[in-house]
Amino acid sequence: EEANRRINELLPAAEPPKARETPAPKKKPPKQDRIVATTPTEPKPSFLDSPLWTKLRKGLLIGLALLIPAYFVYRWASAPAKPKAWDCEANYEQCRLSPEGDYYLVQRGRRFGFVKTNGTQFISTVFEYAEFFQKNDLALVQLKDKWGFLHRSGNMAIQAIYDKAGPFKNGRAQVTLGNETFFIDEKGNRIDQGGGAQAITGLSVGQYAPDFSFVDVDGETYQLSQFKGYYWVLLNFWASWSSPTQRANEELLREYNKVSNNVKLIIINVSLDDDRNAWLKAIDKKGYDWLHTCDLKKWRSDIAELYQVKSIPRRFLINYEGQITYTGDLRGSDLQQALKNL
Repeated sequence: EEANRRINELLPAAEPPKARETPAPKKKPPKQDRIVATTPTEPKPSFLDSPLWTKLRKGLLIGLALLIPAYFVYRWASAPAKPKAWDCEANYEQCRLSPEGDYYLVQRGRRFGFVKTNGTQFISTVFEYAEFFQKNDLALVQLKDKWGFLHRSGNMAIQAIYDKAGPFKNGRAQVTLGNETFFIDEKGNRIDQGGGAQAITGLSVGQYAPDFSFVDVDGETYQLSQFKGYYWVLLNFWASWSSPTQRANEELLREYNKVSNNVKLIIINVSLDDDRNAWLKAIDKKGYDWLHTCDLKKWRSDIAELYQVKSIPRRFLINYEGQITYTGDLRGSDLQQALKNL
């Protein structure tokens, strides 16, 4: 004990121990959302923003700029050429376009005719004078110093027998025949003072044969007047269904063969058939080396009506000048004598 006392005296007085302080509990900060810091990255480049697409786009634009004009140039170059307008004045001395604009009234030398606007001649230049077709399809024409009326089909609707004639007005035309002046209707019938019509036309020996055009069995187009000055013409009306006309044709063939090397004769066979096969069979079987035509209208055939054919066989013999020298059935001795006289 003494020793402990003496030690304590030597040691400095120790401060009494302080009471241990309990640390105050730390307050936790309020919980916050966790933010993760990241390094910003660049967006992935698109193909449309790439240099390659830029070059392609420029190439496409340039290509289109070249292609579009090239397309129109190609269309223009490959388009079919428009047909050149037919030059009427280069082919005829005078050309007058019809009021309807579908044909020309033309003149070559001293002859008149009619030509379509495409240059196709549908009525030959054989008339000394001609006017436009009227609404009734008739045109006033002069032929052999006589006046008549031509139908648009190319046939003479009213024969050229008048010394003077004027165009149709209100369905009638004034004509002069000899010392008499009167009116005719569109069929060529005379109109008397009471307004009635009297037939005054007829075909007889010495009269000029009415001109007409026709298409033969081979598709060739002819005009009666084209033989004028070169050949005699025998206009022969017949039909495959008529036995008398077939027998008459056989006789004509025999007699013609006897003189064919010595005469210049054209035979035009006008058939009054309405059956094409029957017509073709008949002419092929007989071997007629003539001109054949048929419009399949039977008795209403345009040429038969023009020549006022009411029965068959019926024949018209036409000389070099275009005049009728015989009309009738022309058979037997009459036929033989007529052929010898050629």
